Order: sequence, then structure tokens, then C-alpha cells
Amino acid sequence: MGHLVVALQDPASGSFYYVDFGVAHGINSCPLNLLSLPLLFKAGAVAHFELGNCYFQVQPDAPRIPFQYSDDGMFQIMAALPTEVDSEASPTTASSERFCFATSATMKLWHRRLGHLSTKELVRIHKSGLVDGFKVSGPLSKSCRCDTCRQSRLRRVSTPREREYLSTATFVCHTVSADTKDLPYISFRGHRYVIVFVDHFSRFRSVYFLTSKDQSTSVLKTFLADMARAGHRVIHLQTDRGKEFF
Repeated sequence: MGHLVVALQDPASGSFYYVDFGVAHGINSCPLNLLSLPLLFKAGAVAHFELGNCYFQVQPDAPRIPFQYSDDGMFQIMAALPTEVDSEASPTTASSERFCFATSATMKLWHRRLGHLSTKELVRIHKSGLVDGFKVSGPLSKSCRCDTCRQSRLRRVSTPREREYLSTATFVCHTVSADTKDLPYISFRGHRYVIVFVDHFSRFRSVYFLTSKDQSTSVLKTFLADMARAGHRVIHLQTDRGKEFF
């Protein structure tokens, strides 16, 4: 909380006008420097809004100070501070460089506005003065710890051609996985689906074709009978609990 006095310059005469807003409150979460119209009106100011003719007057008979309408729906006052300010009006000395109230932001906010441009590059642009109105408030930190940049720096491990299974199977038919898949085209014999059985120990695969999912029970019995003829008995059967297995 503090006493806020804003200096505005008439672009025609070059005269400076000081608007006293009285007690002002600063907040950390506001992304822009905003002026309150109700406070301006209470101070006796006049604001005119018209397409191509927007201006601000400290008093009704004072010169008009124009402001611009931006594409993002904001009204921006182009203000300038004098090189030497009257000690009675303000005890500080400010630069005469023109600036826009809505462009001053922290390095973190500039980083987000510009599509997460490198903070090192932002600091270089700011120190070199390459962009007019590029005002940074707060420290010029080159480190970036935002979630977006962290995710962009992640590297995915390449997927191996063969998956490594951590199976507890110690003999053939100890554990068998089964799943039903749709065929992309109907076969000449009318088959629409296929059931694949995979033995975890030997990686042996058995494939059975079906015309409808109602045949899943008979196909399962056929697979168990085929394994029994080969001298193996299925101990554990793993599925995705599809309704065709019930």
C-alpha cells in the first residue's frame, strides 16, 4: 500500500500532468498494470471512448492525452516521464523513454506470453534494447522451471522390438494369455474374429478363427484339448475379462 502519483505528458505541448490517485494497493498476482476508471472519475478526470478517437483528460478543460485500442481488447495509454521531475511533485528522477503501461511484466510472465521462449534469449533482448516497450519487472533470471519447458525437455526411451516379460512361468502351460481381436476383413469362410493364446514360458502361440464371439467357449475347449494331446495341462489362464469368456 502506498501513495500513487502518475505523470502523463501531452503529446502536443509536451507539458506534464500529475494525477494523484491517493492510496494504492499493490498485488503480486495481477499480470498487467491497470488504471481504474472509477478512481479516475473520482479524481475529476475525463475518459472518452470512440473508435479511432480515444483520449484521456486530467480535467475537463485539460489537453487530451490519446490512448490506443489493442487487438486483445485492452486500452493502452502511451505515457512518458520527464527527464527531470519537479521535486515538489515527485522526489525521483525518471527516464524520458516512452513506454506502455500494459507491457511491463516479470520475466516469468514474458516467458509465457512469448510461447516459452528461452529465458536466456529474453534477457539478451532486454539488455540489448532490441524491442521497444519490453519492460521487465523483478530480477532477470535466466533459469526456467515451468512445467511446460520441463515436459518439452523429456526424452522418451526407444521402444524395443521385443517386449521383455517378467513372467513367473516355470514350465509350458503354467500361464497362458488369451485375447479376442476383430479381423479387418471377413474371410472367405465368414470368419470375423480371432482368438490368440500365448504361453508365457515358451512364447508358443495358438490362433483360432471364429465367425462369432459365441464360439469363444468351444474354441477355449478346443485349445485345452490340443494342449492335452501334446501332453500339457493349462494351469492359469489370463484374459481381459471380456464377456465372450463368460
